[in-house]
Amino acid sequence: MFASPVALIVGICICYIIGLGVYRLWLSPIASFPGPKLAALTGWYEFYYDVIFNGSYLYKIEEMHRQFGPIVRINPAELSINDPQFYSQIYVTANVRRTEKYAALTEGVNMNGAHTFTPSHDLHRRRRQPLDPFFSKTGIIALEPMLKDSICRLCERLEGFKNSSAVIRLDHAFFAMTGDVISRISYDEHQSLVEDPDFSPFWFASIQRCLDFE
Repeated sequence: MFASPVALIVGICICYIIGLGVYRLWLSPIASFPGPKLAALTGWYEFYYDVIFNGSYLYKIEEMHRQFGPIVRINPAELSINDPQFYSQIYVTANVRRTEKYAALTEGVNMNGAHTFTPSHDLHRRRRQPLDPFFSKTGIIALEPMLKDSICRLCERLEGFKNSSAVIRLDHAFFAMTGDVISRISYDEHQSLVEDPDFSPFWFASIQRCLDFE
């Protein structure tokens, strides 16, 4: 007597879940790394801290490092490394090791065509090439006078508050200076955000809304 289609589907699902659990816990390439077994078994562990507890998984990861050491498994597919000396072995140039960007980090922001979110090493390199001159040593040195001017403008504004009882929002001040720098680099226009009496709080609020949206 054959099982009903519903029972067959349920059986397949159960077998798949068991098989996936066995793979993640014992057969995965990162199965040997320490960490909570529940985190290795399912992404819902991370979801619980990030969604239910409003992004607190970061602090849970810190706790994991204190318990398990410098390298811990934080979900079925990812490791967290808390070892500054290991940095140079992970982030290397292409002549040492060609690295593909982790695809999961490029999804969910609707910018799959942007060079920053390109997983393929070769395609990312081609897309980045037109921007390389802006980030070369020569390009950065060429920006130094403008950067100094922006910093001096901020210092002059802050100096003007000396011996006063005014409360200064330094986050607004630094965001304003950064906005001035970005506008001058991007389209050669000085926004003068630093010159605003309150350091352009609208600019700070706009950036914060973008960050909250993401």
